Amino acid sequence: MSLPPPTKRVVQQSLSRHGEHMSPHDRLHELERMRRSIAMLEPGTKALSREDAMKLIAELEDVERRMRDLRAALAAVMERRR
Repeated sequence: MSLPPPTKRVVQQSLSRHGEHMSPHDRLHELERMRRSIAMLEPGTKALSREDAMKLIAELEDVERRMRDLRAALAAVMERRR
């Protein structure tokens, strides 16, 4: 039985609890810390806590938003050059 995806409110709450204003360097450091912790586990071990999973989802949403914004800005620049 799978759980429904988290609501936007839950993700936003998770993001605000887990360093909404982290610098890119701090975010990379935190992700690397989690990666190393997970890499040390036995294969097949469930690795992420609910809180860690929520944090990663929130960060992925942020990255997706930034990528969307960058693509739109690039498209606007390309359109102006025509």
